[in-house]
Amino acid sequence: MRQRKGFTLIELLVVISIIALLIGILLPALNAARRAARKAQNNTQLRSIHQALVMYSHENNGYFPGRMSNGNLFWSAGNPDPTVSDYITTASNGWFGSYPGFRFALLLHAQYIVPDILVSPAEVDSSIRVYGTPISGGGRMTIDGPSGSAGSPAYSYAALAIYHDARPTGGPPPRPRFEEWENSQSDRAPVMSDRVIGTITANDHYSVHTGEDSGRWEGGVVWNDNHVTFHESPIMAQTRMSDGPRIRNDNIFLRNGGSSAETQDGDPPNDTQTAFMSFKSVNE
Repeated sequence: MRQRKGFTLIELLVVISIIALLIGILLPALNAARRAARKAQNNTQLRSIHQALVMYSHENNGYFPGRMSNGNLFWSAGNPDPTVSDYITTASNGWFGSYPGFRFALLLHAQYIVPDILVSPAEVDSSIRVYGTPISGGGRMTIDGPSGSAGSPAYSYAALAIYHDARPTGGPPPRPRFEEWENSQSDRAPVMSDRVIGTITANDHYSVHTGEDSGRWEGGVVWNDNHVTFHESPIMAQTRMSDGPRIRNDNIFLRNGGSSAETQDGDPPNDTQTAFMSFKSVNE
């Protein structure tokens, strides 16, 4: 009688062990490759949005969206301004140019970008969805959240704050940060970045690239000459806003750059001189 050939139990266990070992070796490498791919795509999207800012500036006397062709901050008494009423639904009067969402809406309205590019491939908030996406209960995503109510927006990124509330009564907006929101082509001026989630001064903050309990930010930053860098800290070694002083150790999520920030002369910088990124509100 012919004997059957096959694996013994020991041989089968050896094969299973080898497969498990290979999976254990390969999975971290695959996950790392996915993270690297997301970071690369994320940086590409930041660069593309900045390129759109530059294209917009060519038709706006060199100024980025949010500043009018005369250089002043965009103001409207509309609810919202009719120019972007298809993109923003939240009723609000006043200095629309301060709000990142309004600036992104202007790019969409002018067709310099497509909606998908505003949402990071590493996005961790499921309520942040691409503009125009249908939402449960009817309606669709607008730039400032689900139509009919404010909520999580249709973008992932923070933009240079050019808020109006810090300017003197009757005087010009804050400078030199306000002045940097134009096509300056400066390699020392960050103009957009991955946002910070949580409070930057507390241990609960993180970014789309770090774990929720990490207590740290890392992300991409696009500079005004269109180069993009990836950082493991929000503190930039050196920044410069327009004709302001060079700032060392500038935390881009703190208005005055944080306690470690200093000018080239060693003095503490003021709020108008530092790079400060805003996500949804001009007061973040």
